Amino acid sequence: MKNENIIIDVSNILSQKETGYLQEENINFIIDNVFDEIKISKPVIGKAKIVKIDDGLIVKFNLQTAVKTNCSRCLKNNDLQIEIRNSTEFSYSKTHSDHIIINNKTIDVWPAIREQIILSLPMKFLCSDKCKGIKY
Repeated sequence: MKNENIIIDVSNILSQKETGYLQEENINFIIDNVFDEIKISKPVIGKAKIVKIDDGLIVKFNLQTAVKTNCSRCLKNNDLQIEIRNSTEFSYSKTHSDHIIINNKTIDVWPAIREQIILSLPMKFLCSDKCKGIKY
C-alpha cells in the first residue's frame, strides 16, 4: 500500500471569524490502490464542501470513482462504481477527531476518502444477479 496524500489548503477558511463559512473544492485525483487487493480503476472526482465550525472543519464529500473487482461466482473482472457521500470532521488535535488540521493551513483528505471507499465495498460482488458462476 502506498502512502498517498491529498492535501487541501484551508488557510483561507480558517482565517474567517464566523463559523459556518463555506469553501468548495473540486476533487480530481488518481490513486492506484486502496490496498494491494483493491485497485482504483477511475479517477476520484467530485466536490468537497468545507464548513468552518468552532473547533475545526466539517468536510462534506460528494465523490465518484470505480474499483476493479472480481465476481464472487464466476471470477469475471469488472468495475464497481462507487459514490461517496459523507461528512468528516477535522480538528486541531487528535483528541477531538481522527483527522487533524496540519499547521492551521492544510488538511489531508485521503485517509477519510480511503475509509469511505473501503466501507462502500460489498462483502460479495456479483457481475449480475443472474450470474450462474464458473462454467465447466
